[in-house]
Amino acid sequence: MSADTKSEFKEPSGAAALWFCVLAPPFTALCQLQANYALALWACGGPGRTWALHAVTIAALLVAFGAGWTACRKWRAAGSVWEDEGAGALPRGRFMAVVGMLVSSLSALVMIAMWIPVFVYGPCQR
Repeated sequence: MSADTKSEFKEPSGAAALWFCVLAPPFTALCQLQANYALALWACGGPGRTWALHAVTIAALLVAFGAGWTACRKWRAAGSVWEDEGAGALPRGRFMAVVGMLVSSLSALVMIAMWIPVFVYGPCQR
């Protein structure tokens, strides 16, 4: 492990990227749900307006996949192993990167599950 890698996890930008990987996907899933609720009446107003509901979901999935990719990149930078080195910035960075990958995957599954009704039901059905 190089000294640059260890110092990357000690810097605020490295910690901010890890926090983004952990917090952004669930927040994005909640924003997707809220946006779809807000757009449902507008999409009901005319034919061919469901594209907005699909666009919101695709944008949310891109954020979740981007956060997962960032977490995977950070985990690989930390060594791609699960070593018990005790306390410190590097083991904490590894843990947060793994949690970020898991949270991103789970959030993407939730977003896809919330996307299925857009295909099955019309926006005017309540």
